[in-house]
Amino acid sequence: MPRLRPITFVILPEKEYQRVYNKSFKKPRYTKTFTEAMHRAEFDKLGARLRKAFKEKWKEDACGEKDFAMMDEGEGFGSWHHCGGIYSNRICCPAYVEKIVAAIAPLRHAPLWTYHTACETWRDDAPLPAFGEFFVRDRTVYAPKDENDYAKVFGRKRLQSTRRMR
Repeated sequence: MPRLRPITFVILPEKEYQRVYNKSFKKPRYTKTFTEAMHRAEFDKLGARLRKAFKEKWKEDACGEKDFAMMDEGEGFGSWHHCGGIYSNRICCPAYVEKIVAAIAPLRHAPLWTYHTACETWRDDAPLPAFGEFFVRDRTVYAPKDENDYAKVFGRKRLQSTRRMR
């Protein structure tokens, strides 16, 4: 089995973060060898893998009263983007990012897929002091430069290769 490169954390100024994030909304060019149906199947596979992985450890609730929610089926299909939200302190941990990376890795177009997370923990003792967001693409966690220390909350020293500030 090939050795996977470590998960990297990249912290970017807001404008740069948005520019990099917006790449996930690029529409694929469909061909005879890569059709819209194939793209949709890969999107559905990603959603199913993520949901299964998250449910191993956490509880799903679309109203934000448990640990996580995921985008409604098909809501954003048409690009290389999937998303969800996290709502509890329990899910603010390295295993969350590791599950995302593991769900994306076996996909045919893994380097293109983005999973965006809105962080909305309501408790005063939340590991993230402010509501936040980040996304994972190609074994990299991208986050905006804000009050949150995403690498500290979601990273493990053995997985993290860098934490860059731009």
